Amino acid sequence: MVTGFNAHNSECTESDFFNMWSYRATNADPRTIYVIRDSFSSHMAGYIGSQFNHTYLRHLGSYTYEDLENCNPDIVVYECVERGVDWLGSFSIK
Repeated sequence: MVTGFNAHNSECTESDFFNMWSYRATNADPRTIYVIRDSFSSHMAGYIGSQFNHTYLRHLGSYTYEDLENCNPDIVVYECVERGVDWLGSFSIK
C-alpha cells in the first residue's frame, strides 16, 4: 500500500521483478513514463506508478528498444544506483 502522498487510485497491472512493472492511476499526470531501471526502483515503483496515468518500469536486463516503442512514452528515465554507473557508458537506447 502506498502512503504519504496522493496515490491517485493507482493499480499495479503487471509485476515481474526481472521484466516489467506497470501501473495505471486515475487523475494523475496524464503523461506516460517509461523507466529503464535496476533493482533500486523496487523502492520507488509504487510512488512513480501513482503519479502518472500510465507507468512502465522495465528492468535493464530485459530492456529492448521495441518495448520502448510499443509503450510509446512521453517521458523516458534511465535509473541506476551508484554501483551501476559503469553501465551508463555501454547503454544504448536503441
